[in-house]
Amino acid sequence: MEVVKIWLALTCLLLVYSEAVPFCDKKELVVGGNETSWTIPLSNNSFDEWANTIDEFVQGDTLIFRYDDKTDSVLEVSKGDYEACETSRPIKEYRDGNTTIELELSGRFYFISGAAGHCQKGQKLRVHVNPDSICYVRTRTMGLFEDMPIVLPFG
Repeated sequence: MEVVKIWLALTCLLLVYSEAVPFCDKKELVVGGNETSWTIPLSNNSFDEWANTIDEFVQGDTLIFRYDDKTDSVLEVSKGDYEACETSRPIKEYRDGNTTIELELSGRFYFISGAAGHCQKGQKLRVHVNPDSICYVRTRTMGLFEDMPIVLPFG
Protein backbone atom coordinates (compact mmCIF):
# COMPACT_ATOMS: atom_id res chain seq x y z
CA MET A 1 0.00 0.00 0.00
CA GLU A 2 2.83 2.39 0.87
CA VAL A 3 4.47 1.68 -2.51
CA VAL A 4 1.26 2.66 -4.33
CA LYS A 5 1.07 5.95 -2.39
CA ILE A 6 4.70 6.74 -3.21
CA TRP A 7 4.12 5.87 -6.88
CA LEU A 8 1.02 8.12 -7.04
CA ALA A 9 2.88 10.96 -5.32
CA LEU A 10 5.79 10.71 -7.78
CA THR A 11 3.40 10.58 -10.73
CA CYS A 12 1.62 13.73 -9.53
CA LEU A 13 4.95 15.44 -8.93
CA LEU A 14 6.09 14.63 -12.47
CA LEU A 15 2.84 15.98 -13.90
CA VAL A 16 3.14 19.19 -11.94
CA TYR A 17 6.78 19.75 -12.93
CA SER A 18 6.53 18.73 -16.55
CA GLU A 19 5.90 21.26 -19.29
CA ALA A 20 4.41 20.76 -22.71
CA VAL A 21 5.54 23.01 -25.54
CA PRO A 22 3.80 22.74 -28.94
CA PHE A 23 5.86 23.07 -32.07
CA CYS A 24 4.90 22.82 -35.71
CA ASP A 25 6.47 23.33 -39.05
CA LYS A 26 4.86 26.77 -39.38
CA LYS A 27 6.48 28.94 -41.99
CA GLU A 28 6.65 32.59 -43.01
CA LEU A 29 6.49 32.53 -46.81
CA VAL A 30 7.19 35.47 -49.08
CA VAL A 31 4.75 34.90 -51.94
CA GLY A 32 6.68 34.27 -55.12
CA GLY A 33 9.90 33.78 -53.18
CA ASN A 34 11.53 37.23 -53.31
CA GLU A 35 11.15 40.69 -51.85
CA THR A 36 8.83 42.33 -54.39
CA SER A 37 7.40 39.39 -56.25
CA TRP A 38 3.66 40.21 -55.97
CA THR A 39 3.68 41.70 -59.47
CA ILE A 40 2.60 40.58 -62.93
CA PRO A 41 4.51 37.32 -63.40
CA LEU A 42 6.52 36.26 -66.43
CA SER A 43 4.21 33.27 -66.97
CA ASN A 44 0.50 32.96 -66.26
CA ASN A 45 0.84 30.22 -63.66
CA SER A 46 4.07 31.18 -61.90
CA PHE A 47 2.39 31.77 -58.50
CA ASP A 48 0.82 28.30 -58.65
CA GLU A 49 4.23 26.92 -59.60
CA TRP A 50 5.72 28.72 -56.58
CA ALA A 51 2.99 27.29 -54.30
CA ASN A 52 3.80 23.81 -55.60
CA THR A 53 7.38 24.19 -54.35
CA ILE A 54 6.08 24.37 -50.76
CA ASP A 55 5.89 20.88 -49.24
CA GLU A 56 2.56 21.69 -47.64
CA PHE A 57 0.75 24.66 -46.22
CA VAL A 58 -0.30 24.12 -42.60
CA GLN A 59 -2.51 26.04 -40.23
CA GLY A 60 -0.45 28.83 -38.75
CA ASP A 61 1.68 29.45 -41.85
CA THR A 62 1.97 33.11 -42.81
CA LEU A 63 1.88 34.42 -46.37
CA ILE A 64 3.78 37.66 -46.96
CA PHE A 65 2.82 39.70 -50.00
CA ARG A 66 5.26 42.51 -50.90
CA TYR A 67 4.21 45.00 -53.57
CA ASP A 68 3.96 48.68 -54.47
CA ASP A 69 1.05 49.95 -52.36
CA LYS A 70 0.49 52.91 -54.69
CA THR A 71 -0.34 50.74 -57.70
CA ASP A 72 -1.38 47.31 -56.37
CA SER A 73 -3.18 45.40 -53.64
CA VAL A 74 -4.05 41.87 -52.53
CA LEU A 75 -7.63 40.64 -52.58
CA GLU A 76 -8.80 37.46 -50.89
CA VAL A 77 -11.65 36.20 -53.05
CA SER A 78 -13.97 33.24 -53.59
CA LYS A 79 -13.04 30.44 -55.98
CA GLY A 80 -15.44 31.79 -58.61
CA ASP A 81 -14.01 35.31 -58.38
CA TYR A 82 -10.48 33.86 -58.54
CA GLU A 83 -11.29 32.00 -61.75
CA ALA A 84 -13.07 35.03 -63.28
CA CYS A 85 -10.51 37.58 -61.97
CA GLU A 86 -13.41 39.49 -60.41
CA THR A 87 -12.14 42.29 -58.15
CA SER A 88 -15.43 43.92 -57.10
CA ARG A 89 -16.43 41.46 -54.31
CA PRO A 90 -13.35 40.68 -52.21
CA ILE A 91 -13.68 38.77 -48.97
CA LYS A 92 -10.80 40.91 -47.68
CA GLU A 93 -8.72 43.66 -49.22
CA TYR A 94 -5.14 44.60 -48.34
CA ARG A 95 -3.36 47.76 -49.55
CA ASP A 96 -0.35 48.26 -47.26
CA GLY A 97 2.42 46.99 -49.57
CA ASN A 98 3.65 44.47 -47.00
CA THR A 99 0.66 42.27 -46.29
CA THR A 100 0.93 39.33 -43.90
CA ILE A 101 -1.90 36.83 -43.85
CA GLU A 102 -1.91 34.01 -41.33
CA LEU A 103 -3.55 30.85 -42.63
CA GLU A 104 -5.60 30.13 -39.52
CA LEU A 105 -7.95 27.52 -40.98
CA SER A 106 -7.62 24.53 -43.25
CA GLY A 107 -9.10 24.63 -46.73
CA ARG A 108 -8.55 26.49 -49.99
CA PHE A 109 -7.76 30.19 -50.16
CA TYR A 110 -7.71 32.40 -53.24
CA PHE A 111 -5.83 35.67 -53.74
CA ILE A 112 -5.73 38.01 -56.73
CA SER A 113 -4.24 41.39 -57.50
CA GLY A 114 -6.59 44.33 -57.12
CA ALA A 115 -4.88 46.27 -59.93
CA ALA A 116 -6.81 46.39 -63.21
CA GLY A 117 -5.76 43.64 -65.61
CA HIS A 118 -3.11 42.07 -63.35
CA CYS A 119 -5.10 38.97 -62.43
CA GLN A 120 -5.81 38.23 -66.09
CA LYS A 121 -2.03 38.30 -66.63
CA GLY A 122 -1.47 35.68 -63.92
CA GLN A 123 -1.10 37.69 -60.72
CA LYS A 124 -3.15 35.33 -58.60
CA LEU A 125 -2.48 32.58 -56.07
CA ARG A 126 -4.44 29.65 -54.71
CA VAL A 127 -3.34 27.88 -51.55
CA HIS A 128 -4.54 24.62 -50.01
CA VAL A 129 -4.02 24.39 -46.25
CA ASN A 130 -3.80 20.76 -45.21
CA PRO A 131 -6.66 19.82 -42.85
CA ASP A 132 -4.49 17.12 -41.30
CA SER A 133 -1.83 19.50 -39.95
CA ILE A 134 -0.03 17.70 -37.17
CA CYS A 135 1.92 19.40 -34.46
CA TYR A 136 3.99 17.82 -31.79
CA VAL A 137 4.14 18.51 -28.12
CA ARG A 138 7.57 18.33 -26.60
CA THR A 139 7.28 17.34 -22.98
CA ARG A 140 10.03 17.91 -20.50
CA THR A 141 9.85 15.78 -17.41
CA MET A 142 12.72 16.07 -14.98
CA GLY A 143 15.10 16.97 -17.82
CA LEU A 144 14.02 14.20 -20.22
CA PHE A 145 12.48 15.08 -23.59
CA GLU A 146 9.98 13.05 -25.49
CA ASP A 147 8.11 13.96 -28.69
CA MET A 148 4.49 12.92 -28.88
CA PRO A 149 2.40 13.58 -32.03
CA ILE A 150 -0.95 15.18 -31.33
CA VAL A 151 -3.31 17.35 -33.31
CA LEU A 152 -3.54 20.84 -31.86
CA PRO A 153 -6.33 23.29 -32.61
CA PHE A 154 -5.21 26.59 -34.13
CA GLY A 155 -6.81 29.95 -33.92
